[in-house]
Amino acid sequence: AENSLARLADANGEKTVKEAAKILGFGEKNFFALMRGMGIFFYDNGINLPKQKYINEGYFFVKTENYTRNGEDYTYTRIFVTAKGLVWLEKKTKTAALEEAC
Repeated sequence: AENSLARLADANGEKTVKEAAKILGFGEKNFFALMRGMGIFFYDNGINLPKQKYINEGYFFVKTENYTRNGEDYTYTRIFVTAKGLVWLEKKTKTAALEEAC
């Protein structure tokens, strides 16, 4: 496991949640469900968002982008996982999987 943690820590920059889920061996929907179940994410207005304390700790950041379609303005929210967040999530999800297995 040491190698994979080092490899993840070396990963440059941020990953989307979808990419992070894949790296950690989860499908996107299962990963979001797990994150909500662990109290890391919450569901807000149809969007899964990380809790502010985890953003403050540097595990995630949220980017909002505005775009216009058919003359209407929309805001699109994207969540990214930092390299630090990826290492932290690997530990958290491994621990959760071990607890579930017992």
